[in-house]
Amino acid sequence: MQDVQQQQQVRPAHGQLALPASSLTAASLRGCLSSAAQMPPLRAEDGELRLCGLTFHPHVAPDTRAAVDTWHAALPWPLADADPVTQQVYVGALGEEVPEAHRVWAQQHPLVRAALEEGRAVVERHGLNARDLAWEVVLMLGWLNEWGVAWPQGGVELQGVEACVDVGRGGRGLRATGPAPMTNGSVIGAMGGYVMPDDVACAFAARGFQVCGPDAAAELARRAGRVANPAWRVLSWSYMSDYCGGE
Repeated sequence: MQDVQQQQQVRPAHGQLALPASSLTAASLRGCLSSAAQMPPLRAEDGELRLCGLTFHPHVAPDTRAAVDTWHAALPWPLADADPVTQQVYVGALGEEVPEAHRVWAQQHPLVRAALEEGRAVVERHGLNARDLAWEVVLMLGWLNEWGVAWPQGGVELQGVEACVDVGRGGRGLRATGPAPMTNGSVIGAMGGYVMPDDVACAFAARGFQVCGPDAAAELARRAGRVANPAWRVLSWSYMSDYCGGE
């Protein structure tokens, strides 16, 4: 959840930082949203950006928009003429040629370069078929027949699995729904979450409980009582991780 790109604009003091906690619901405190419809409302008027279920804080949204614009500009053809499997989605595999748009994208944006390198490492480590993965991602996004479709804003629904109760693993889990067993390298969904700069993440962990939505605050109070502050810190940090390419 922590973004790691260096931001060029001047940031306000911590007391003025826009925290995402005000949009959290009681369901958000459980760490797993089983449907895109459960995602908190986007605060577009404040500068937030949402792509494929990832919500970007106003301080990182401009760089994210710039990165997307760089990729679009580097495509050798209009988006509607760019094959999603070979030109739009790149997973990365040793010896496979990097599409021109992704190569330019990575040159200009270190975070993109780190993500591509990380993806390639995962593919090689687990012996996955990068082209099959790209095909499944395209199918999941609905681009197989419509090449010019824009990236979805909301979350991408899970494929072949569903959320379930799993007491042995913290209460929530996933189970397969299809008649056939899932194979190595199956794509079941896209990562969701909230991407924020380091200073916002620290402020969020320190005092986000003070600005939670009413139902989330009530749920926290019910579970933690008078120790809501330390409980919130444990809860918030437990769901945070460095965004790919983080420093």
